[in-house]
Amino acid sequence: MFWLKNKSVLLFIVLFIHITFLDLFNGNGYELFVLWEKSIELLTIITHLVIAGLSVLFYLLIGKLRAKSPEG
Repeated sequence: MFWLKNKSVLLFIVLFIHITFLDLFNGNGYELFVLWEKSIELLTIITHLVIAGLSVLFYLLIGKLRAKSPEG
């Protein structure tokens, strides 16, 4: 499984899971709410995919810019 060795793919997977879990659980100082109905909506999942994808693109852009810099 080559794609599991790719840092960008692993970053995308970790970010997607992280964002999804953060959106799934909501709490205040006294109790924790699980918002599973909201988390399985198509628009929510698309939003999580877009956020994770943009984050990976930003990571790749910063890596390219660092490689081109004289100090990199």
